[in-house]
Amino acid sequence: MIFFSILNYINETYGFTAEINLNFPLIPKYQFENMLKGNGKIRLCQIKYKYFSDKALQLWELCYAFFDRAHKVNMSPEIQDYLLAKNFNIVFEDIIDELIGDHNIPAGLKEQDDGKLVDHMYTYKGLTTYEEDKPIYYIGDSKYYKRGTKIGKESVYKQFTYARNVIQWNLNLFMNDDTDDSILQYDKKNFGNVPKLRDDVTEGYNVIPNFFISAKLDDNLSYQDRIEITDKQNTHFTNSQFKNRLFDRDTLLVCHYDVNFLYVVFLYARNNTLQKQAWKSKVRKMFREEIQKMLSSQYNFYAMQAHPNEDAKKYLQEHFQQTLGKVFTPFNNNQIFSLALDKDDPEGNNEELLTELRKHFFIIDNSIGNNPEGDIAKVVEKEKIKYIYSETEADSLVLVGCIRSDAQRLWIMNEGKYNIRLNNGKKIDGAITPDRAFMNVNHLLLYQEEDMSIAHYYDIAKENSAPQFAGLSLLKSYRYPFNVKMTPQPTFMKRVEDKYKDRMYLMYEINTTAIPFQNGIQIDLRRLLEAFNDEGTPIGTPFVIPFKGLMKFMV
Repeated sequence: MIFFSILNYINETYGFTAEINLNFPLIPKYQFENMLKGNGKIRLCQIKYKYFSDKALQLWELCYAFFDRAHKVNMSPEIQDYLLAKNFNIVFEDIIDELIGDHNIPAGLKEQDDGKLVDHMYTYKGLTTYEEDKPIYYIGDSKYYKRGTKIGKESVYKQFTYARNVIQWNLNLFMNDDTDDSILQYDKKNFGNVPKLRDDVTEGYNVIPNFFISAKLDDNLSYQDRIEITDKQNTHFTNSQFKNRLFDRDTLLVCHYDVNFLYVVFLYARNNTLQKQAWKSKVRKMFREEIQKMLSSQYNFYAMQAHPNEDAKKYLQEHFQQTLGKVFTPFNNNQIFSLALDKDDPEGNNEELLTELRKHFFIIDNSIGNNPEGDIAKVVEKEKIKYIYSETEADSLVLVGCIRSDAQRLWIMNEGKYNIRLNNGKKIDGAITPDRAFMNVNHLLLYQEEDMSIAHYYDIAKENSAPQFAGLSLLKSYRYPFNVKMTPQPTFMKRVEDKYKDRMYLMYEINTTAIPFQNGIQIDLRRLLEAFNDEGTPIGTPFVIPFKGLMKFMV
């Protein structure tokens, strides 16, 4: 009866699970409390002579040791027996703080201005970024909850308050210059290298990791290293003022974990610094990943970067209300933003917002904490050309022509003209039929036949002006470099007249100042010519392509 009464007391007081033989009556609670104060030892001494078997004597020794220790704890305040002390929460907090917490915590955080004392704090890689050099403060609370006990509202609210205080402390480092505040100045000097929790471009706030740790006995009472999301009804708690705003100052979260009590007591009691440090690293990594999983189950995460012709800061300022709390800049590359949208779509406008943002940003799926730079760079490289030039430029026509000699190149530069041969109703290699496209070109792309390289890209000098029809006499007046063999002068002119008298050309007036493509873009000339020169078409045959078509060959 005494033994099972002791087990029942341990069950009710400390949450240990033990089977009790209900065939034995239990000692009433008030009577058992008197036994803890010394009567238990007396009663055991009175009945010791009744037991002779080894098992009965061992059972007597266990019961006597229990009441003897309990009596000493009650009689001597200097003795601290962790397993039987009344305020075991304090012991458990100390164990957890030793195993996961940091000791070098700013005074303004551990002991907060409103009088609250945080159980556990440490810095570790943030939830939203992948960089090691952007740590954030993790906030923890540990309690030895009896089996079946739920976390109270007061405890949850306290954790939310801790997070709000951490945010304010962080902002004070950057925004408060009170030289009379000695604690603030100390924190600025020693902890001023922490990242700012608020992003000034988007006015979004980083997510604060916050968690509970409660003790749990393994079903088999093993010392196995086990820590996991709690099996209680509430695995996490959230608090927010506005829906669908993860990156908001008032959106806070707390996750709840269970740890194997016997393992942490075992680890705490061992004098093995390396083993403790390894467990600390493992647990911190796990806490971060589990909180990220919880967030990923609630939010879709994206990475986005502004189109080349878009001012991201200006856009976000002008659309502040639509993006507030949804967009944040957690990465070293501050041109890349993180976008989080609640999967439940509480406002009913997620798709509408994404459609609008895609008009101004490249957007890719990107899980929380993942480095998006490589993936988004591929998208930017592939798609950026579409956004560099205006719609007017995209629809303009480009004449792609060939330069066959150095003499022709010099003539183009000196005279500011370029001409292409017409076929005059006959099939002539390299000649063209002057359709509407050739009459309305806005730009000229020239390449050299000799080495197939881009020579120049020009504007047509008089926009929307038609080219001239030019015959032999007009070519002579412009000192065109006729392509005939060099012979004595009378013979040369005769050869020119014989070769060119029946030819007609379209002559374009051009601006000889070459136009560079934006952002260092180049043309894949060989691929371009292969696409527009059918088999059998002579190299150098001119053709017209819309600028948006030319974009496909830009690299």
